[in-house]
Amino acid sequence: MPAVSYGGMFPVATLAKRFGYISLFALECGYKFKKNWTLTANGAYLFTDVVRESGVFDRLAFLKYVSAPDGSVSAYIFWPDNSGAGYVPTFQGRGFSLALKAGKIFNALRLPKNNPNSGLSVEAGVQFVEHRIFANLPIGREPNNVSGEYAKGYDRLTNGLGPVVALGYRFFGNNRLINFFLAAEAGLHFTRSRRKINYDTNQPDVATRSDVLVGFRFSWCIPIYRVAPEKFYYY
Repeated sequence: MPAVSYGGMFPVATLAKRFGYISLFALECGYKFKKNWTLTANGAYLFTDVVRESGVFDRLAFLKYVSAPDGSVSAYIFWPDNSGAGYVPTFQGRGFSLALKAGKIFNALRLPKNNPNSGLSVEAGVQFVEHRIFANLPIGREPNNVSGEYAKGYDRLTNGLGPVVALGYRFFGNNRLINFFLAAEAGLHFTRSRRKINYDTNQPDVATRSDVLVGFRFSWCIPIYRVAPEKFYYY
C-alpha cells in the first residue's frame, strides 16, 4: 500500500510552548494481510511558521528607534548582518518523524459493500520525532554568530521516541483508482535536547520533555495487489 500523505498537527504539552500548528508531508509503505491486519511504515517532513520560542535569539538582536514626522517614536527589533546592515529575521520550525505501526481494518462498515478490504481502521505503534528552530538568514549575509556551527547553540535540536495511535477509515475502491485513508492521530514523544549547551542561557538543557502531537492525516494510496482484488470480494 504505497501512499502519500498530508497532515496537520497541534502541539500539546511542552511542544506547545515552542511551536504552533505543524504541517506534514509523508511517504508511506504498508501491507494488508488476508485477515485485514496491516503493517505500515512512514516518514514525514514537519514544518511550521509559528515559532513561540523565538526569544532564544533575543540576545543577538538590536532595538532600533525611528522618529516619525509627527514626533512619535516607534521601535523594532533587527539583526545586523556582516556588512552592518540590518534586517528583520523570520523563524520556522522544521523536523521529521519516522513511524512503524500495526493495525486492523474492521470491515463491518465497509464501502462498497462487496469489498471487505475497506472499513474502520485502528493503528498503534512507535514513532521517532525530531524538531528544531530555524532562523531565515539573508543568503550571503549570514551573521557569523548564528551561522554554521554557531547556529547549533540556538536551534534547540530535540528528538526522541514514543507511542503513536491512529483511528480512521481506509477505503479501497473496486476500480483501484480511489483509495484513501483519513484518520485522527496522536503521539506522545519522550524527547530531550541534543545540543551540549544553549548559547542564550550558557547552560546545558538536560530536561526530559513530553512532546505531544494531536491532529489528522489524509493519505492517498495506490494499492499493488498480489492477486486480482475480485478474489477477495464476497456477496
